Amino acid sequence: MDDELDYGPFDGEIPERLEEDARIKGSSRNLSKARLCPVCPGRFTNVRRHVFHQHLPWYTNPLTACWTCHKQFGQNKMLENHCLELHNCNIADNIFKEEYQSVWTELMNGLLLELCQRYDKKTLDHLVEYVRTEAVFKQCQSAVFHWTDIPLLNFYNKKNRFDVEVIHAVFPPSAIYSLIHWKILALLLKGTEDAENLITFEKEISLYQCSIQKAIMVTDSHFHLDKMKQQARFSGLPIYKWKDGESVYQIRHLVANYAFPRRWPTIEEMGEIRRDRRIRSTAGIHPRIVKGEEMSVLNSWITDLEMLICVNRMIAVGECGLDSSDKPNSKELKKQVHVFEEQLRIAKRQHLPVVIHCRGDKKIMNMCRDSLTNFLEEDHPIHWHCFNGDTEEYRQCKTMFPNGKFGISPFLLMDNKYPGYRATVCEMKLEDLVLETDSPYLKPQGHHEASPELLKEIIWKLASMFDVRSEEIARVTTRNARQLYNID
Repeated sequence: MDDELDYGPFDGEIPERLEEDARIKGSSRNLSKARLCPVCPGRFTNVRRHVFHQHLPWYTNPLTACWTCHKQFGQNKMLENHCLELHNCNIADNIFKEEYQSVWTELMNGLLLELCQRYDKKTLDHLVEYVRTEAVFKQCQSAVFHWTDIPLLNFYNKKNRFDVEVIHAVFPPSAIYSLIHWKILALLLKGTEDAENLITFEKEISLYQCSIQKAIMVTDSHFHLDKMKQQARFSGLPIYKWKDGESVYQIRHLVANYAFPRRWPTIEEMGEIRRDRRIRSTAGIHPRIVKGEEMSVLNSWITDLEMLICVNRMIAVGECGLDSSDKPNSKELKKQVHVFEEQLRIAKRQHLPVVIHCRGDKKIMNMCRDSLTNFLEEDHPIHWHCFNGDTEEYRQCKTMFPNGKFGISPFLLMDNKYPGYRATVCEMKLEDLVLETDSPYLKPQGHHEASPELLKEIIWKLASMFDVRSEEIARVTTRNARQLYNID
């Protein structure tokens, strides 16, 4: 495999650099065969092999990496001898195990996310665009993937749920996987301030295995991506990661709720949303928008909703429910009930959880529970979104739907507005809770913005209230959310 070199034709590098080149280990003076390294002044007959061995983390070329010693070898044969002599195993056991491919995918994701932060890019898509436009990457114009890379790239895209059918040319980059090409990756690393530290094993352990593989997973089980995009005019979500003592936390799952039919995503928009593997989506019809709409429009939305959910593989129906906060008359409330119950029918047919929005007095709460018990079995999964009822309501809901989970929101940070909320939450079981921010709608006093980053404050507060470590809050609530929404 090493005799297939994926670089362009000889471009006549200037011979004045020969003396400097000669000081680079393994550098060649043969101008007819050697090519300049994109990172160092040396020139080599196999630049690809040199870059993997000297300028990239050990795991970036997994086919010539020893996953036991964490070392990169120049040739496949060298690795084969190493495996036999030192580990008494054959090379297939080292390379082709799916567990190693999964670890490689996570490590590559970690490296790319770290580079994203180093270049101050909000998303990996923004990093792709940066590579497309920066002049330094124009030397990658003739780059192609090595044929042995294709199975790994297919695994990488599948594992990340990227919708990629064909691996296209490397440059100009059109997808995130393009960033994995050895030349682009080497140039990205070269452009960072501490590139040398990024490729050493010690630094790699702290940055990638800790922050990606061993990060404590956090889940925002309810936020509004459509509204966030509308306000911020951005094309993707930033990386949400923070450190608390020796522990690293990272939001790995975000459930985007689309509750307003006029802002439901198109098929094209859903394709873009799915490129961020952290995001799952739900769709419903919010009870507050029923007011003032004709029944023909509402029924049309109900029909469209089921198709939207099926075509786009939504993970739940909602948010939906009842709301008397804007004092609807009896006719308007009847329309709310009709739209709500039609959505419950969809949830039952599609075997999907329901995200419940219920605001008002006890009468409204009782009406909401009546509809739920009339249409759903008691084991149906329910997400009580932004639950702010009292202890009695919590117990009633839990008795009727034992698999239900209760959304703990930034209400927890709003003592002035919800003075009794903490007391209610203290009476609840941790196994019944999921975390949510409802961002960007809920902004506690003293916070600059409403975003999924509020989970950091919610976790700290819950840890204090339940007298447990923050890690336990994150672990249990993420497990609850994954069970509720069947997130793999």
